[in-house]
Amino acid sequence: MPRWASASSRDRARRVEFCRTWFTALYGPTAPLVIVSYLRLLTSSPFRFRESLVNNLLPRAEKYAAEPPSETKRAEQDREETTREAAVNYDHLLADLHRLIELADAVQDDVKLESLVRDLTGHDERCVVFTHYSGNLPYLAARLEGEGISTVPFHGGMDLAEKDAAVESFRRGDARVLLSTDAGSEGRNLQFCRRVVNYDLPWNPMRIEQRIGRVHRLGQTRDVIVTSYALKDTIEDHLLDRKLDLFKLVVGEVELILGKLRVEQEIARMFLASRHEADFRRRFEQFGAELAALKTDYQDRQRANADALAAVAKPS
Repeated sequence: MPRWASASSRDRARRVEFCRTWFTALYGPTAPLVIVSYLRLLTSSPFRFRESLVNNLLPRAEKYAAEPPSETKRAEQDREETTREAAVNYDHLLADLHRLIELADAVQDDVKLESLVRDLTGHDERCVVFTHYSGNLPYLAARLEGEGISTVPFHGGMDLAEKDAAVESFRRGDARVLLSTDAGSEGRNLQFCRRVVNYDLPWNPMRIEQRIGRVHRLGQTRDVIVTSYALKDTIEDHLLDRKLDLFKLVVGEVELILGKLRVEQEIARMFLASRHEADFRRRFEQFGAELAALKTDYQDRQRANADALAAVAKPS
């Protein structure tokens, strides 16, 4: 059950263009990983995105503007990058960054969070809400608690006793919502609950499978309801597109289809290589077609295996 929320396409496009233009200058070979993090944060929470710009990106840009990396150091790291980075104007970078922060300051409402509040107030069942960032947990909790929705956090920074206590509180009903990072998608049995919310949609379908697997497992007697949120015209929106359709697979099939394909890294590579939004859309559509072909091939092999087994089992 996808949920779409709207945001200013102009503001979002400006932020995305900033990522494409400047991150390689600031982070060099590690830029793809940093871009993945920032793009996911942008669609997760505009306020957390702004916080990271001010606390992490701005100090780094100011440092580079005051003392650009030396030619010697750049040459040692990557000679190919040296030629490209030598033309970087860090004053322009700072100006772009300040304009980006101004855009973030202008955001008044978190449309995704308000959608979550509306959905949770529409029923009284327990629910596991997954977010990629532990920093989102207190942010989400404050808003939900303000609506009278009791919550309990679950994340990788908790020790075993704290995790056990959180799950038990959720099991007893003391907390109606378990706010969890992906640490909660591994090794926990939550089949007493049937609702899962992907507040942040992972770019790798295998992580979706792991999340759903916490409630969709042996002992579950009810239909499982999965809600995924995505801002329109973002990477997450593309991932929910019916043409990709990987999120509708039976639990256990995703890894067999994708194998060792690293979806997040492939998306970051496409983003960096794209000249503009239309180019990225074209590349993503092609990527989706390739994944769909993998899915079709897998299903054909499954049918062939089933037919072969049926022929062997058929009485002579």
